[in-house]
Amino acid sequence: MDHHLILVDNVKVSYLTEKVENSDKLRPFIIVYYDSLAYVSCLSLRFRCYSSCAGGIHRRPVVLCFSLENG
Repeated sequence: MDHHLILVDNVKVSYLTEKVENSDKLRPFIIVYYDSLAYVSCLSLRFRCYSSCAGGIHRRPVVLCFSLENG
């Protein structure tokens, strides 16, 4: 989990990586299992910065994609 930029405050989270096509790099992604019967429907995300930039991640552009899947 050390290479993940986003942390999720949920016990049903999996931190994974996949190989980027035509590259040596890995793309981190997160799977959060959502219980449709749960009363709470909020998901809290925390961003953390691994660079030496002063002030944190707000100085860098970030692309975040959400995919809602059933199953």
